[in-house]
Amino acid sequence: MPIGDNYTMGPEDSIRAIKLIEPKKVIPIHYDTFPVIAQDAKAWAAKVKAETSAEPIVQQRAGHCSLTFTFSARVAPCER
Repeated sequence: MPIGDNYTMGPEDSIRAIKLIEPKKVIPIHYDTFPVIAQDAKAWAAKVKAETSAEPIVQQRAGHCSLTFTFSARVAPCER
C-alpha cells in the first residue's frame, strides 16, 4: 500500500483504501527513498492495527532488499 504521499497516496488515504478493499495483510511501499516522501512506517502500522482488521507488515530497512510475494485469487471461468 503506498504511503509516501506527494506522488502517491499518503498514510491517511491508505487507511481509507484498506477499509475499502479489506485485505488480510498490507505492506507499505513507495516511501522513505528520499526526503519528500519520508514517512514513519511504524506509526502507519499502528494506525492500521487500530483502525482496520488488516495485519500490517513492515520490513526492517537495513539497506536495499528485495522481496518476493505470491498472490492467489479466485477467478471465475470464462463463459463461452
